[in-house]
Amino acid sequence: MNIQYIRNCYGCGLCAIACPKRIINIELNNEGFYEPNITDITDCLDCGLCCEVCAYTHKELSLQCRTPKSYAAWSNDSIIRSECSSGGIGFELGRTLIGKGYHVCGVRYNTELARAEHYIATTIDELRPSIGSKYIQSYTINGFSSINRKQKYLVTGTPCQIDSFRRYIRKFHMEDNFLLMDFFVMVFHLC
Repeated sequence: MNIQYIRNCYGCGLCAIACPKRIINIELNNEGFYEPNITDITDCLDCGLCCEVCAYTHKELSLQCRTPKSYAAWSNDSIIRSECSSGGIGFELGRTLIGKGYHVCGVRYNTELARAEHYIATTIDELRPSIGSKYIQSYTINGFSSINRKQKYLVTGTPCQIDSFRRYIRKFHMEDNFLLMDFFVMVFHLC
């Protein structure tokens, strides 16, 4: 069992990270979205790891049977709030955790490659490029594959990326080193 026939998925890239043979590439499809592609199916071990970590192939959420907690917050720093698109809480959490020895796997916009991409920040200066919303699908492979399983991380991303990432860290029994943060957007008008 593998992801060779999966198309129009979330494009989170965890199948490529989990593959022990590293034969899965994440590529843009004709509509401009990331999806998996197996380079040589004869090299596939049929281990099924790619499907086990894939949120798209599961109907249930990885947090099923748990009561999720939701919080609303924003930065008290008016400069951070003005630079950030969503109140700056992601930056504030990252900054706080870097101060406690964590690394942050966040998203920045790479102007040279014209794409949003996950990357690792180990200092507050390295975290600054993550400020601001990108509103496009991010390329996760470089950031996720740079994670050292023995280091502590805050990993941020879309709900589908975080759901797959949670499946991945559970599969390899390394949940204790990770704080995961996804988001949702609520729009409302005050009268």
